[in-house]
Amino acid sequence: KASCPFIEHGAYVANDRFCCGFAPEGLDADALPNHDPRCIFSINCNIDPNIRLITSFADTLPLSVFVLTAFFFLLGKLLPNRRLVWGTLSVFILIEVPFIFGIIPSLNGFIPYTFALLFGLLIFIGLSMKYKSIVPQLAAVAIVFVIALSFRTADHIICPAFPIGTHFVWHILNALVIYLFTRSLVEIEKRKGQKGW
Repeated sequence: KASCPFIEHGAYVANDRFCCGFAPEGLDADALPNHDPRCIFSINCNIDPNIRLITSFADTLPLSVFVLTAFFFLLGKLLPNRRLVWGTLSVFILIEVPFIFGIIPSLNGFIPYTFALLFGLLIFIGLSMKYKSIVPQLAAVAIVFVIALSFRTADHIICPAFPIGTHFVWHILNALVIYLFTRSLVEIEKRKGQKGW
């Protein structure tokens, strides 16, 4: 079994199982799936695909479930019946699935998250017409999510100069997004039936 010891001065070690450290110029990043070889950490390149899938879902599934639940709730406030709600949500899921399972390149998750943002903004526009007082809260959700997505996207660019990267900021800001979003949902329920709000 190959080892991947710490090597100073950005040296690079690789074989058919492990790769680590800073990569030299010209290395083909496509040879290392789901890994930017410029970053300082090691990865087992031959990891079982099922384990890779499970760990990927552990990273993305909780947020995905929350987003789908929130969209279902919000669409129920906008559309006249459940059939339209399920239909609209199904279209959203069908567009996202090819990116989630890697059938279509997702640009490190940028495309599906951006589509979720755009879908959320459409819902936001609809809600802003119906629930005027909730606009500042929903706008805060959208702004924080855009900032979070920016940190996630910049991670691979910043990593060579800042080894721990910025992905952790994405998760921290997502927690704030979930909090703000949940407060908005509670506010909608609390004020349901009130006129002019």
